[in-house]
Amino acid sequence: MEPLSLYIHIPFCRTKCPYCDFNTYANIEHMIDRYIIALKNELIYWSKYLDITNKNKCIKTIFFGGGTPSYIPEQYIKDVMDLIKNQFDLEEDLEVSLECNPNDLLSNKLIKWRESSINRLSIGAQSFSDKFLRVLGRDHDFNEISEGFSLARSLGFDNLSLDLIYGIPGQKLSDWKATINQSLDLNPDHISMYGLTIEKNTKFDWMVNEGLMPEPDSDIAADMYEYVEEIMCDKGYIHYEISNWSLPQKESQHNLTYWYSRPYLGIGAGAHSYFQGLRFWNVNSPAEYINLLEDTNILTTDSNLQVKSGFCAVSDIEPYDFDTNISDTFILGLRLIDGINKSKFPSNFFSMITKHYYEEINGLINIGLLDLSKTSIKLTKRGRLLANEVFYKLLKDT
Repeated sequence: MEPLSLYIHIPFCRTKCPYCDFNTYANIEHMIDRYIIALKNELIYWSKYLDITNKNKCIKTIFFGGGTPSYIPEQYIKDVMDLIKNQFDLEEDLEVSLECNPNDLLSNKLIKWRESSINRLSIGAQSFSDKFLRVLGRDHDFNEISEGFSLARSLGFDNLSLDLIYGIPGQKLSDWKATINQSLDLNPDHISMYGLTIEKNTKFDWMVNEGLMPEPDSDIAADMYEYVEEIMCDKGYIHYEISNWSLPQKESQHNLTYWYSRPYLGIGAGAHSYFQGLRFWNVNSPAEYINLLEDTNILTTDSNLQVKSGFCAVSDIEPYDFDTNISDTFILGLRLIDGINKSKFPSNFFSMITKHYYEEINGLINIGLLDLSKTSIKLTKRGRLLANEVFYKLLKDT
């Protein structure tokens, strides 16, 4: 039985960013106390479930995501971590990541996080230009990124990641180059870079529909991505996933769990899980989640993980047949720069997908989007630029 990863969802934010379509909320701080109690109860539930079913309770990675985990009082992060240490078995080289805003990188918070065994920070910088930070609706500035990053380093954090966004309306290639160079001046261990997309029902979606903002320019965004591919390699970074670069041995172990389709449990409102061959997710509403999990009585479950009398916060379970399983694993694996490599995926999976997707694979090879060798199948450089089209083609034909 494989060790598990834990994703802990913290849905609270100071403000809702106009591009964000995650399950996050502003102005519900009055729920924080009860939400943390509910989180801890759900963790206890899963601990007891693993005991009852004789499953592996070993945890290899923990990721506090959101939302803005750094926004809530730091004592709550410690309380959750203390409970996890008490209820689960932790691997010696456990990676514990916490997403944070630059303006939350304060001495008291950083020290408490270190005491709580947080050993990796994912910092939502997004841009090193105050102009484009305002466009993105961020409430920090360039100086807070640099100062917070340096303070975290000085207090012993040796695994720091920066999140950046490119393709922002009005952003030129020269603007993007400046952000990359300023990021590299900090010597981060890891950088995640995401092209801006306009998600449905976000403020940016409304602005585009009303003619108040142009759609992101895909050609300029492609130029920005190609620039990153060139410079990051020259600076000693490994491009290991479509949107992620790291120094050697600094890859995000938690995110690799997703891309290798390994088991994880999502804790919190709207959190998704992949466990025992099932994909399932919790109710989105923090208020509903709290109501379901405030009862401290840990109840038994049936074979489908549904709680007989309503304790569990699981909202739905995805029917997960063979075709869906192979499709998900294939698409997630193609996000890796090495793709589906025989040395890292189950021994029979390579031959399985080449047979199952024979026509699709050959069609994508013929137009230069996939590369097939004896040991791997992966996206080409052009395929990485058009990855969503590749994934859509594979999904459409399942």
